[in-house]
Amino acid sequence: MNHTPVFDLSEFESFPILKTKRLTLRAIEPTDAPALFAMQSDALLFRYLGKPPHQAMEETVQLIQELQQAYVQQAMLCWAATIRDRPDIIGTCGFNTIEPTHRRAEIGGALSARYWGSGVAWEAVEAILRYGFEGLRLHSIEAKINPANRSVVRLLKLAGFQKEAHFRDRYWKDGQWVDIAVYTLFESDFK
Repeated sequence: MNHTPVFDLSEFESFPILKTKRLTLRAIEPTDAPALFAMQSDALLFRYLGKPPHQAMEETVQLIQELQQAYVQQAMLCWAATIRDRPDIIGTCGFNTIEPTHRRAEIGGALSARYWGSGVAWEAVEAILRYGFEGLRLHSIEAKINPANRSVVRLLKLAGFQKEAHFRDRYWKDGQWVDIAVYTLFESDFK
């Protein structure tokens, strides 16, 4: 009989804090609303995302509440990325969806334009992948991205993700149809 390891739900007993050389990944709190709104309202940051930037602080406050509720329901795990031991958010990252039965999750995130090219995105992704495979015991992690976002494509390939699908005209944004590419990393391929 095949005894497949199960998703580790005990990881949801308390919010995990992850640390890298330069980052602390922690829970998003209501007090983060002003810094998060600054990011969520930045049109440059949303250039490759399938949703519009926030127009009002209330949208960000509601987002924080939704993220906290999704964590309680074990449906999502989203971290606030901060420069290590500083309070202000420079990005958000985590698992946009979690499928415990199939030991699968979807990774996603956003980083303040000020930190693009600094290497901190790689640190966050590496920590989240390690947590996903070693902590949650995931079998696979996928990313759904706009294929025009070349820096994210490079980041995913660096992490070992393989392109599995390309969906043409997947969503409508800013007066045009936008494609989506799906990249996947399996536990057995994680370095």
